[in-house]
Amino acid sequence: MQISLRAYFLWLLAVEAVVVGLSWNSDLLRQTLGLNLPVSALLAFTPFLVAAILIWRQHGMKAVGAYALRAIDWGRARNPLWFLVAVVAMPAALLATYLLMRFAGQPLPDAGLNWGAIAPMILLFAIPAATEELGWQAIAYDQLRENQAPLQAGLMVGLFWAVWHFVPFLQTGHALPWVLFHAGNAVLQRLLTAAIYERTDRSAFSSLLFHTFSNVAFYAFPVAGSAYDPAFLFPILLVACVVVAATGGLGWRKS
Repeated sequence: MQISLRAYFLWLLAVEAVVVGLSWNSDLLRQTLGLNLPVSALLAFTPFLVAAILIWRQHGMKAVGAYALRAIDWGRARNPLWFLVAVVAMPAALLATYLLMRFAGQPLPDAGLNWGAIAPMILLFAIPAATEELGWQAIAYDQLRENQAPLQAGLMVGLFWAVWHFVPFLQTGHALPWVLFHAGNAVLQRLLTAAIYERTDRSAFSSLLFHTFSNVAFYAFPVAGSAYDPAFLFPILLVACVVVAATGGLGWRKS
């Protein structure tokens, strides 16, 4: 479904500027949900909303409905086992991060996991994951793929995604090195998202799963994610991306 990507990206940046400006010092999400998230995290809904408005203007309301249904397009995948990969990939990466931090002697609490909180977290993160991925994958990535290889398209979306998240990352109160590594991890996550998306025949549902369980894994990290250090996750994701690219999971050429 074609829209102007230039207009799409400009509107996303404009909406972000307004929301960030109005909510810079707000602690609403911390106070209501107990999450270390700025109010600008609510921008997660805008990739879908902006795309839906642009689709409505160009193609009508029926096209918006068809677009929204991409969130449950699991029938596209000829090999549904890749949905399992989408679920376990980032939890496995965060587990490896925890073990690496322990090996490096970082001060960490014991990895106690509140299993009863997992289901609510999945429900909490699934909707914003869907609204983000309907924008990033089903619109931006798909249109870029018309003229780009998976690696280039994934990298383009990843770089914009990192820039778009940069100020909200700063609003979490972390130091600049933490923010830079976390932004780098965001780019690498988008490359892995693209690889799984391609393996599932461009099912946006696979991206929704990957995004949802990424967020669940971050907040299942000790002390609700506050002990997480992105500098230790970065090499793990980098190696994963290199392996995926080397084995053909992220093509260099347009297909």
